[in-house]
Order: sequence, then structure tokens, then C-alpha cells
Amino acid sequence: LLDRAVSRVRAELGEERFEHLKVFLTGDAERGDYERIAEKLGLSESAMKQTVHRLRKRYKDAVRAEIAFTVED
Repeated sequence: LLDRAVSRVRAELGEERFEHLKVFLTGDAERGDYERIAEKLGLSESAMKQTVHRLRKRYKDAVRAEIAFTVED
């Protein structure tokens, strides 16, 4: 279920962008990752934080959608 949700988010973002951002879903992000990845993606730190917030929301919505497929009502 979680793998399908990740696949859904990966498809929305594109493979390359998702590969840079996935550390913010897995909890593997380290100090300085916002700045380092923002630079790679050409984003300001503020835009990067907003991007991560949206990523997490997309993932949450994808998980809920996958759960909805497993129940009748």
C-alpha cells in the first residue's frame, strides 16, 4: 500500500525531482539537506520548505486514496 502511494507521488513529480526529495518522506533528511537540495533544484530555501510541505501532503493524500481502494465504504 505504501509502495503504491510512493509510486503515485513519484509519477506526479517525475523521477528525477522525486529522487532528490524522497529523503523528506523517509525521515533520512539530514542537517543541511534543505539548502543542498534547494540549490540542486534551483529553489530558494523558502520555496524548498514549501515544496517539502506539498510533497508530504501529496503523500498523505496518496496513502488515503490507496486505503480507500481497500474498503467498501
